[in-house]
Amino acid sequence: MRERSGNIYVVPIDIGILQFETLQINFKHMKYISTFALSLILVVLYTSCDGDRFEQVVEIEIPPHESRLVTNAIFLSTADSLSTFVSNSLSILEEENFNDSETASIRLLKNDNELGQFTYDAVNGVYTNKLNNTLGNDVATYRLELEDGAFPKATAVQAMPVAPVIGEIEVEEEGALNDEGDKNDAIEIEIIDSGASSDYYGIKAFLEGYNIIPNTTDTIWYSSSLYLNSNNPLAYYANENNLGLIISDASFNGTTYRLNTYTYSDLPFDQAGDFFIRIELINITEDTYLYSRSLQQYYDSVDNPFAEPVTVHSNLENGYGIFGLGNVSEKSVQLK
Repeated sequence: MRERSGNIYVVPIDIGILQFETLQINFKHMKYISTFALSLILVVLYTSCDGDRFEQVVEIEIPPHESRLVTNAIFLSTADSLSTFVSNSLSILEEENFNDSETASIRLLKNDNELGQFTYDAVNGVYTNKLNNTLGNDVATYRLELEDGAFPKATAVQAMPVAPVIGEIEVEEEGALNDEGDKNDAIEIEIIDSGASSDYYGIKAFLEGYNIIPNTTDTIWYSSSLYLNSNNPLAYYANENNLGLIISDASFNGTTYRLNTYTYSDLPFDQAGDFFIRIELINITEDTYLYSRSLQQYYDSVDNPFAEPVTVHSNLENGYGIFGLGNVSEKSVQLK
């Protein structure tokens, strides 16, 4: 029942297990008191409810985990020495450390022909394979096989992509703005996409040249990798796998695409000596792209309470991790 007397409302209230006889509200001060009244009602509602109403326990039976072999093997066409590690997988509830394998058997086959032998390097904890030549850019089929004791045999197959084509490279001093609005040296790379298939690219940059030693006429060869950045939303970082920036041709398949990048390093435009920017454009397999992108998303989600869980891509049958390939093309442009 509600009664009104002048500008006073008298309202009986029954909330939960608590009761108020009346709540008197002065109509002239309604806009100030209504907020207080609403807050009071919410507090009473919250405190009067049993805590169990906000909780629910669901027991989930997690199936037993079968430990399998894990590896990270991304081989580029220009490599004459291949390197990878082998470890074991663990359940999400296990607290023990991973065990790096020292007894694994690794076979890499090119068109069913085995390429060299992998041996364990105890100093670096990896398996290495010294090739007589570079892996090469032949469009061939490669198969990786991993075996170690009681673990299931893990395998993966990849086809070497075609060599990518680099168009023009333009370098401009302070020609780009970073994500904070500051000027940085710009490097624009032209990718000539064939359109014959879906392609995925890695882009790396190096500063190289002959630097004159001060107060002498002697020169030294200088070479250093450049950390590339881009404001392009289609480009992703893949430095964990030493692929620089990665990008899919989904938005420019069969066309010529200009990728704008920048570096925080100050390029030596006004220094004595001859300097060059060398670009490596890598046509990587789809599995390599998906693994690299999901791995970066995984690292970005660490300690982020708002991030969604990330499943890192894997292409090993009966195992976890990646076997990937990349075909490399290079081109240099002199700094002016």
